[in-house]
Amino acid sequence: MAVVISMVLPGIDLDQYREVHRRVSEAVPQGLLIHTAGATEDGLRVVDVWESSEAFDRFQASRLAEAIADSPMADAPPAVERWELGNVWTPSPDALAARDNFGVAT
Repeated sequence: MAVVISMVLPGIDLDQYREVHRRVSEAVPQGLLIHTAGATEDGLRVVDVWESSEAFDRFQASRLAEAIADSPMADAPPAVERWELGNVWTPSPDALAARDNFGVAT
């Protein structure tokens, strides 16, 4: 069952996130379906969709934990929530394709 993984990272800015993202995104993690991230008033929020909780757990153990350990995120580990995915609606896939990895229109 697909799951949503939501991570709240207080005090983390987009530049710090991008450094960690650069280290873990050399290859698409097995089981990742959608990855989103954005700045909030308090820091950063990441919302992903994974094929399963186990797929996320493997990624976290094999790649994400190491990248976070060597970053400012190590001082404030993310609060992680997860729930079963109920629905995905993508009315315009072309709109997503016209953006780079950081949401800037190309």
